[in-house]
Amino acid sequence: WVAGLAAVGIFSYSLYLTHEIVEWRIWPLVASRLAATGHLLPQVVVMGLMVAASLVFARGFFAIFERPFLTHRPRPEGPVVAPAIPA
Repeated sequence: WVAGLAAVGIFSYSLYLTHEIVEWRIWPLVASRLAATGHLLPQVVVMGLMVAASLVFARGFFAIFERPFLTHRPRPEGPVVAPAIPA
């Protein structure tokens, strides 16, 4: 389970940015469609689906928007040396 948390940690900022989109915008649309067809789900199942949808949406957001900027960062050449503190 630690590896799973570490994998989520890679795109955790994307999850932070996008979880409310799933909770407040996308999920109400899905829930209204389910209610219209007569499907009533227990609250625990609804919460599990919201968490799963948030993780999938955030991972996609990370892959499309965040990762391209992370892989094209200029890397420092040579050893990195801390600047001297003046006395």
